[in-house]
Amino acid sequence: MVKEVERLRKEIDKAIFSNPSIQEKLVATYGDTGGMPSGKGLRLSTLTISEERYEKQIERMKTLENKVRQINDFAISLGDNKHRTVLECMMDGMRMNSIARHVGVSRQRLNEMKRDIVNRLAKELYSEELLGS
Repeated sequence: MVKEVERLRKEIDKAIFSNPSIQEKLVATYGDTGGMPSGKGLRLSTLTISEERYEKQIERMKTLENKVRQINDFAISLGDNKHRTVLECMMDGMRMNSIARHVGVSRQRLNEMKRDIVNRLAKELYSEELLGS
């Protein structure tokens, strides 16, 4: 997820610099046009496909950043250092064999730890949604 957030951030930055209409919205106006009132209408009618895609990507990036923040908070709250190390290694994208060697446990024990972490993480992140429905 962290890599996806970085990828989206780069793509959004590229879209901002390549699309002059988005750049105009991000830059202040000076001179006579800066003091004149501008029309404030519905923006949906003026959106192009690339701007709609841009806004969806911004929304998706915010959602992913929120999830990453929640997972990091969960990692801090984990009591066992081995569980925390396993979760951080998984978030960094390490392979399970490498994580097992790094932590010093067998692959079977690592799979049990991973299952435990994922179950606890799911309860932590989605308990409100499960209780609400």
